Amino acid sequence: MLERRFSQEDDGGTRERDEQFTADWALMPVGAETIEIFANDELTIAIIGDLEGQGQLRYMESGTDFSPTLDCPTTSYAGEVMWNANITGTYDYTPVLDTIRIMASATVVSSPEYQLAFTTPGCPEFDSTSPVNYQWTGPGQGVWGFVTIVLRGGVYDEHLDNPLADDRGEEDYFDIHVELGGP
Repeated sequence: MLERRFSQEDDGGTRERDEQFTADWALMPVGAETIEIFANDELTIAIIGDLEGQGQLRYMESGTDFSPTLDCPTTSYAGEVMWNANITGTYDYTPVLDTIRIMASATVVSSPEYQLAFTTPGCPEFDSTSPVNYQWTGPGQGVWGFVTIVLRGGVYDEHLDNPLADDRGEEDYFDIHVELGGP
């Protein structure tokens, strides 16, 4: 996920904010059962089972506020955190269609506490840190919180623009890429 915002205040001040979130996870099948299904009006087989895995997650945020009426007009902040989350789910593999349907969700998805550091050039007495958490909703994030992914030919790609309400041209999107890593 990438989100960038910029706003202009009436007094000539500005506010910039950048966020970036990445989640890389690996899932492994932990069981398989063969079932008969109809695909393209023909009786065929599908393989279903459970998935388990772990994801490595990273969230970064930064921003700058500028208020021309203050003695120290610029304040910047930045922070980042990395953590792991367990992923569980199910899969449904239909060889005749060359598709794998994956439904996955994460446990303990939100980040541990990390420090957001605020700096004010020229006024070190205003420098500070604040403990915060990043609230992650699970694989796919946001509206894709518990996403069903269908790999065709072993690959799934989705780009979802998520414009802000005012849609001032800011960057705000999710990219999801999934690929089959083995037989």
